[in-house]
Amino acid sequence: MDQHSQANRKEIGKVISGAHLSSRRATKLARLNVAGGNIRNIALNAAFLAADASEPVRMKHLLRAAQSEYAKLEKSLTDAEVGGWV
Repeated sequence: MDQHSQANRKEIGKVISGAHLSSRRATKLARLNVAGGNIRNIALNAAFLAADASEPVRMKHLLRAAQSEYAKLEKSLTDAEVGGWV
């Protein structure tokens, strides 16, 4: 993945989640090897998971949402993508 597309993914993550997604979390989302629409789905689903738990969006919510999105795509998350998330 080139730096340009990673920067675009990071920006998508920040825009989708607004104030609920820190720059650090957006950077971690940008490491995912999926399209911007999938990153949007992950950020949105993480927000719903956090709301259900009456918590702010945390890495555990993003990880669970990423696992769900990757399952829909029939892909596996790699350690390079999610290492150090939780």
